[in-house]
Amino acid sequence: AQCHDQTTACGVKMEFYNPGTPTPVATLVCTIAPNAARAANTNSGGDCPVGASLTALGSAYNGSAIVSSTNNTDLAVVAYTVRPVSAMMDGFRSATVADASTWELAPAVYQKASPPIQTPVPSCTGWNWTQYSIIYIQNPSTTAQAKARLHFYPRTASPNAPTLSYPALASITPIPPNGFQVFNTKNNCADIWLGTAGQSVNWEGSLHVEAVEGSIVVIVKTIGPGSVMSAYNAFGYE
Repeated sequence: AQCHDQTTACGVKMEFYNPGTPTPVATLVCTIAPNAARAANTNSGGDCPVGASLTALGSAYNGSAIVSSTNNTDLAVVAYTVRPVSAMMDGFRSATVADASTWELAPAVYQKASPPIQTPVPSCTGWNWTQYSIIYIQNPSTTAQAKARLHFYPRTASPNAPTLSYPALASITPIPPNGFQVFNTKNNCADIWLGTAGQSVNWEGSLHVEAVEGSIVVIVKTIGPGSVMSAYNAFGYE
């Protein structure tokens, strides 16, 4: 987080959330000098404040963070994800409440995998995966829940013809205030399957995320091919 004020130090609060939970599991508070920057690090703790600890997140944290000013000063925030074992890293800017919309467009989403040569064939998560996407949907409201539905369109889409709309309206799980949901075209492949059942899938296209209730912001990450990892902010259009 960087303090954009030229003369006044910025008070900063960083709150870390698990999926589907309305209260943070860890909170950091620090002061950043004018024009300076400080960071939180889910591995080492970071320097907001110096000597910060995020051990409360555990060793398998997959969550979101809300960064806010405690003294009404302007901040700029970016986030990086690092996978040391596979030497991967991505980065994206934070989304503000003003970015929230009722429709979010993610123009590049992937699901590419093939079954291994073995009998019986394992579930799709045990296939040979070359590329897949992870969709993070955040509810920026501090008071009201949100509900989101995913519409996957192939690159050669016909108007109003998604490959899949998920989940069914009656099965949508609400996102609590400050909470978020994660969908993964690999780990959730049993529900989000964009190819022919039992056959290799080589799907790529766009994703329209509909806020059936409330408003949302969306970030998409893609893993593969090989040791490639990328991330970007979806575009709100309503």
